[in-house]
Amino acid sequence: MAVMMANERKLERQVTTLQAEKDTLEQRLKETRNDMRDAQEQLAKAVDTSDMRKRRLDEAEKEVFKLERALEEKDNTLESFAATARRTIADLDKRLKEAQQQQKDE
Repeated sequence: MAVMMANERKLERQVTTLQAEKDTLEQRLKETRNDMRDAQEQLAKAVDTSDMRKRRLDEAEKEVFKLERALEEKDNTLESFAATARRTIADLDKRLKEAQQQQKDE
């Protein structure tokens, strides 16, 4: 009988120990789930931010391409103007030399 009581107390201690371990594991599981939920929320925010930045980057790239095209057009216009100015200057220089030559001849 004493052996049975000793075994019963031993089993009760084991049950108590196992219950405490179970409670600890349940608490850790709850904390882990909370941490996972927080991490998922942070990930969702990061993805939203990343998507927003990608859209802004895409828009900025389009704007840069537009500005590059406009700059190329202005450069082409400036080159055309410069070429016209060089021809005009060359023509005026030629006329000036002809006029100077005529003055010398007179």
